[in-house]
Amino acid sequence: MTSMSYYLLSLRRTASVAEVQHELKAEGIAPFVNARAVQWVHLPMRADYMLAIDWDVVLGLGSGIQLPERVLQLTDALHKVDVCVASPSPINDKLQSTLPPPQLSFYDRPLRALCTQFHQITPSMLAFADHPLCPKGPISMLNFVSYQPFAFAEGSYQKYLEGVQAGPAKRSGVSVKFNGSLTPLHGARATGEWDLVFLAQYPSFKHFVDMGSDSEYQELNRKYRMPALRDLCILITTEVDLEWTIPGSEKVKPEVSKGVIESANQ
Repeated sequence: MTSMSYYLLSLRRTASVAEVQHELKAEGIAPFVNARAVQWVHLPMRADYMLAIDWDVVLGLGSGIQLPERVLQLTDALHKVDVCVASPSPINDKLQSTLPPPQLSFYDRPLRALCTQFHQITPSMLAFADHPLCPKGPISMLNFVSYQPFAFAEGSYQKYLEGVQAGPAKRSGVSVKFNGSLTPLHGARATGEWDLVFLAQYPSFKHFVDMGSDSEYQELNRKYRMPALRDLCILITTEVDLEWTIPGSEKVKPEVSKGVIESANQ
């Protein structure tokens, strides 16, 4: 096990994601997680402050690594969460693979959405999947999870994760990059918020919808996930390529929607 910190950054209006990447590279910092925030797909019911700020960057830094002062100067707001995680695996190598992603099947089967506040494939999710602003390539979903205050909740959620990874996630080409419990300093029991933070990577947003519409996934969700959850929020992110974000050689920054996708808890 090792510790790491997730940082959500909201940049000043005059700053850019490219500048953040340049400063990290100048300091020799290679984040475990280095992503651009795209859009919320599930909204927290209690942590309203998560939605009150327009986040731009998500970073995951190893234990003892601090954000450079210059990055802080580019930042308007910052949210930090410390977690304990297993050793990182070379998941990015899989995403860069030339192997084709699994075939999508949700368009070929009836939409069997569950009417719950925590997971439902809504019409707005389907619409976003085909929207020009939806990322076309791999995405990373940053999940913040809060358990119900019952002894069984954590175990129930772990059964859900194990079942999903063995079946629906495997079929949809999903990999969990980091799965970390919060440390006592910033843990849910201390703050009343989150117990678990993890990053799940999908070949595309359509693969996220595909997994959510899977009948086995929905049964695991109903049986193990729903009874365990007190709160949940999920942020869509896309991994940043350091090589093209250095000022002077950067691509045009894409215009992305910074709103929220209508989810079942709205």
